[in-house]
Amino acid sequence: MNTTWQKALAIPATVSIALGGALISVGPALGAEPAAAPTAEASEGATPEVGAPATDAPVETPVADEPVADEAVTDDAPIGAAAIAAAPVVTSPRSGQTVGVTPEDGGTATTAPLAFTGTAQPGSVVKLRLDPASSVSPVRYAEVPVAADGAWSTTLTLANTTWKLTSRQYEAGADGSPVGAASPETVFSFTLETAFRATPAAPVMITPVDGAQIEPTAVDGADGDSGPVRIVITGVPGAKAEFSYREIGGNRYRTAVPEPTIPASGTLVYDAVIPSGKWRISTRQYLVSPSGLQLSEKSPVSGGRAIDLRPVTLAAPTITTPRDGGRIVADVEYPQDTFPVPEGHVGLYDPAAAFDVQGTGTPGGWVELTLADGPVISARVDPSGAWSVHSVERPGELRYTARAVTYADDSRPVDAEVRRISPTVSTSFSVVTADGESAPGVDPAGTGGAQGTPAGSGSGTATGTGAGGDLAYTGTDEGTATLGLIGGLLVALGLGALVVARRRRSA
Repeated sequence: MNTTWQKALAIPATVSIALGGALISVGPALGAEPAAAPTAEASEGATPEVGAPATDAPVETPVADEPVADEAVTDDAPIGAAAIAAAPVVTSPRSGQTVGVTPEDGGTATTAPLAFTGTAQPGSVVKLRLDPASSVSPVRYAEVPVAADGAWSTTLTLANTTWKLTSRQYEAGADGSPVGAASPETVFSFTLETAFRATPAAPVMITPVDGAQIEPTAVDGADGDSGPVRIVITGVPGAKAEFSYREIGGNRYRTAVPEPTIPASGTLVYDAVIPSGKWRISTRQYLVSPSGLQLSEKSPVSGGRAIDLRPVTLAAPTITTPRDGGRIVADVEYPQDTFPVPEGHVGLYDPAAAFDVQGTGTPGGWVELTLADGPVISARVDPSGAWSVHSVERPGELRYTARAVTYADDSRPVDAEVRRISPTVSTSFSVVTADGESAPGVDPAGTGGAQGTPAGSGSGTATGTGAGGDLAYTGTDEGTATLGLIGGLLVALGLGALVVARRRRSA
């Protein structure tokens, strides 16, 4: 436990230690040249006389006990060089200037070369920093040596945008790199753009028409899953035409490479090779020099034509039954989609003829069967090469067409996009019912082969609703008349009962 006198003795010891440390730390500084006291002129901005001694006392240079590590060269910590008093001068570009660089001088739609010139202290180094006004480019830097006559220049390729220029100059080190502190800076903004010629108007697309179904054959140049599409436009003679093809409902995108040149007539006929599918075709144009250098911005887009491209590159199927020109005596069916018809009664629909349409095709492929402008039935060809579709139609003169197809989704042809097709085959025939005239069956003039059925019956499979669907009855017959009479009697009886009931209530 310290007593009061012990505490008193501790105070001089503490002061001695502190003073000793201070003397050691300030020892080298005591040998340095003391700074001159500022005069009134200096405090008011006057420049002190260069070389005047700050004191008459002799100067003793202390010797350091250990070497001092070099400090990093920064603007705030110069090593071996003082800051240059003046900022560099930038003579080009000028503050607020919009600099236009022509395509002939290297300007493009996105970038352009720009020359920077100015003056600075001979032998120094000028640093440039360029900050873009948009995110089209990162910050750009440059270091430019200054010639003996004080001139400096450099050329940078920059994005077409507005730039903020910051320039400083530094003393040059032994290797020519900047050293020491930075001079005052010069800061201003300018805009760089490519000086294109006037943008032309959009070209006019003549073909294809919107909604066109294009079915090129191998003779036309169709190959595999693609085919040529003829595009005709009018535009500026000598201009380049840019064509783009974007898949409708998909992610595929194509452009014409190389881009064709519009001839002197102003009408360009171009055969574009495009994969099968549904596409939207657009075009635009831009001016070019004889060497192909772009001289103008691209015009607005025109066209936007939707097409359905289906190369005709598959082998055609055959329809073996009914035979073209034949006659079928078919069974009679009464469609009962609405409700079952009691046995022995006449249905509410016209009687229809039921028969099979059969043929051959590529095993494992698909055949589309169509009656006039009716629904399309997709039938799968079985491994033996046969397909069959069960049809229910009104008696009369009929005509079926068939073709082989491939789908974008081969496992699900319903609503799937058709990619390739075959030439179309057809058969025309007559159908009569066997209402007691003869035994049901197929007339010898209409016999043929075998194939797959819709809804899974027969030797193959098919999807969709065929041309043999139920048809609404639009006429009258005896059964219908009888039902109408019975209905009328029931209504009359009901009204009579209602009248009797009311009379009883009133009584």
